[in-house]
Amino acid sequence: SFFKKIYRTVGTIILVCGLIFMMFIQYFVKTDVPISSVRIYFMVFLLTTVIEYWFYYKSILFSASQKEYITTLLTNFCWAAMYCVQIAISILTHDFLLYSICMFAFTLIRCIAVNIIANKKYSFIKRKARKLNKESRKKILFNVKGLIATKIGNVISDSTNGILISAMVGSTVLGMFSNYQMITRALTGFVKIIPNAITASLGNVGATESSDNVANTFYYVDTCLFLLYGLISIVLINIINPIISIFFGADRCMSTFSAMLICILFYLSNIENFFTTYKSSMGL
Repeated sequence: SFFKKIYRTVGTIILVCGLIFMMFIQYFVKTDVPISSVRIYFMVFLLTTVIEYWFYYKSILFSASQKEYITTLLTNFCWAAMYCVQIAISILTHDFLLYSICMFAFTLIRCIAVNIIANKKYSFIKRKARKLNKESRKKILFNVKGLIATKIGNVISDSTNGILISAMVGSTVLGMFSNYQMITRALTGFVKIIPNAITASLGNVGATESSDNVANTFYYVDTCLFLLYGLISIVLINIINPIISIFFGADRCMSTFSAMLICILFYLSNIENFFTTYKSSMGL
């Protein structure tokens, strides 16, 4: 019940801020597409984000009970179906609005499915909940203050990239940058499986093991991820421009230095993501 209130409050704040931002969107986007169309696209993306906060909060139960594979399988199935439909829409209609609405529809389907499964698997959540006492609230807020600051920093950093490129350089360059991001995000989605899969187990270590064992676990996992992410980043620096050239055309390639910076950013963000995962799992 507490999570529900927090998630829905955040979702409402995002909706309100998004609607205010939409009024001034013409100052942040350089494009030949009519601003009225841009506002419609933005609204679809905004609602796609908001519905996850309003309806997806029950997924936390699967994470806490170390059954996150259920939501992972469901998400992968929904995303695979969505990509197939989006490819068909792109080829048959070339309509970006339909493409975006498809994303919204499948996100809503995923949220509804998670709610149905959670209600069946954790039937106790249907009972009327007692109000969380002040001591529990105080402890939760104390533990998450630092995490909130980190998360906000990450969101601001990631979000301003696109806004600055679009406002200062133009949507064409942003499109080129997005092609590179599509590759790095696909890789990130793959490599994040490891820290995400061990999150609940790390929490268990923090709750049951000594400080020395917790620290040794951190160093061991950190070293393994350093080797994995480092190797992938080195390979990526060498192949990312040829990949862009093959699939999008040589004219869509950025300079070697820019491509290298994007690959370094991929490495740093994934290493930093593990630190955040570790802090979250320990409730620090």
